[in-house]
Amino acid sequence: MQSGQFPIRFWNYASIEQMDASCVQDWADAGMTVAMSPSFGAEPEHVRKMGEILDAAHERDIRVILCDQRSYWGALTANGEEAYRREFQQAVEAFGEYPATLGFHVGDEPGSEEFGDACRAFRIQTRQWQRVCDGGQQQPVGQHTS
Repeated sequence: MQSGQFPIRFWNYASIEQMDASCVQDWADAGMTVAMSPSFGAEPEHVRKMGEILDAAHERDIRVILCDQRSYWGALTANGEEAYRREFQQAVEAFGEYPATLGFHVGDEPGSEEFGDACRAFRIQTRQWQRVCDGGQQQPVGQHTS
């Protein structure tokens, strides 16, 4: 997204099986500048398709919030904090260097009993994502060249 460009966003509730990189042109035609990705997992085919979507989004100056199932707060609840950190780090390593990557979706509408896990997941993501932006092993977001 160019500096000074007004962000036009949308939420996407489709799965990666229902979308591919050709859908990004529809986003661009509608004037979108920030998109929510389709929901996807860590399967190699999902990672490959998501990479193609991110490349297509970058070509059209669209930033993407990734709906990687490893980033959802529910994964923290189900698998514990150590597993969540490891899985989320894998997601960051897979997608953090793509210029179109804006960030990761933590989840939606936690109830009062889940709110603590949602907040913990957000804090974990913030710390791990900041390492990317501060020049850890990967380049800061937006600096990837293919």
